[in-house]
Amino acid sequence: MENASKALLIAASVLIGIIIISMAVMISTVFRTYVKEYSQKEEQKKIEAFNAQFSKYEHRDLNAQDVLTIVNTAKEWKEQSGETLSISGINSFGYDELRDDINNYTKEEGMQKYKMIITGYNEEGRISNISISKI
Repeated sequence: MENASKALLIAASVLIGIIIISMAVMISTVFRTYVKEYSQKEEQKKIEAFNAQFSKYEHRDLNAQDVLTIVNTAKEWKEQSGETLSISGINSFGYDELRDDINNYTKEEGMQKYKMIITGYNEEGRISNISISKI
């Protein structure tokens, strides 16, 4: 009788141990999933914030100052991340012309107008290509 009660105690201890280990694994899995989802949401917020810096200029009449802001924002991004944001069309008129347009601005003549279009995204959904043209 004593051996049977000891065997039952040992079996109960083993079952309790298995239940505790199973709960620990389950909690660990839930926590890992939560951390992964949180990280993905934070990364998505960063991508949306980055894209917003450029998408606010899309399909609007831009002046030379706006174009310089876009170019400088792209340069800052490259310095911070090492990733390049490709800007096409800018070589056709150049930075000097943009600065001249800003410096020589008069109300009567007005500034040259430009248009920006987002032309590509990378695999993460971040803007990777834009095109700027004169209107």
